Amino acid sequence: MGIDWAALSVYVLIALSGAASSLAAYLSHRQLSAPLASVSLQLGSGDGSPLPESSPVDLAVTILPWRPAYYLPNWSQSNAFLPDGSRDSQWYNDCGETCVAMVIAGVWGCPVEPGAIRQRIHGVAGIGLTDSNDLVTALKGWSVKAHTSDLTANGAWELVVSTLASQRPVIVLGRWPSAGGALHWMVAVSNGAGTLNCIDPINEVAVPITRPQWGALYANQLVVLDSHVHFDCRAWSDPS
Repeated sequence: MGIDWAALSVYVLIALSGAASSLAAYLSHRQLSAPLASVSLQLGSGDGSPLPESSPVDLAVTILPWRPAYYLPNWSQSNAFLPDGSRDSQWYNDCGETCVAMVIAGVWGCPVEPGAIRQRIHGVAGIGLTDSNDLVTALKGWSVKAHTSDLTANGAWELVVSTLASQRPVIVLGRWPSAGGALHWMVAVSNGAGTLNCIDPINEVAVPITRPQWGALYANQLVVLDSHVHFDCRAWSDPS
C-alpha cells in the first residue's frame, strides 16, 4: 500500500503545532533561570559573541508570551561590574551598556553585567561611550534583535510612540536633564498624554520626557527593539 503523503504532512503539522504549544506553556510556567539557560544555548554563544548573519535569532523570541515594555528592571549604571567582580572604572559612561543590560534581562530573563557589555563592545581597556550601532551590536551578541534610526525629533517621536504601542522598548539618546546636559542613553518603556516615560540608568526610575523637551534635547540616535519583553524584571534590584 502506498503512503498518503498529503495526509502524512497534515499529521506532522498537527504534531509540530502541539509541540510548540506545549513548549510555550512549559517555558512560561518554569522558574526564570531554568528555561533561559537552555534557550541561550540553543541560540548560540551565550557569552555575547555575535551570531552569524544567517542565524534566526528572532525565531525563538515568539515562543514566549509578550510582556509590557515597562517590565524591564530599573538598574543604575553606578552598579556596573566586570566579569571578575570588580566595579567597572567606566561606570559613569556605562549608560548605554546599562540600557542594553536591562533590555537583555527583559527579553531573556537573564542578568548581564553592564561592565561585561562594555568590554564586549570596546575591550577591557575601552571607554564606555557608545553610539547606536554599538548598542545594536551588543544586543545581537545576546541574541536580541534591534535596529537603529537616524530620524530627527518629530519623526523619531512618532517612531518611539508606535514602537511602544507594539510593546517594544526603545533606547534613546539625548541631553536629558539628569545627565546635566551631557549625552545620555535612557530606555523609553511607555507613553501617554504627550509624554514618554523612560528608565534612566542614573536615577533608576522612570523619567517623564515631554514632547517639547524631546524636541529640544533628543540627539538624533535611537535603537528600536525588534524583540519583545518576555519577563517581569521590575523587582530585580541589580544585574548581579
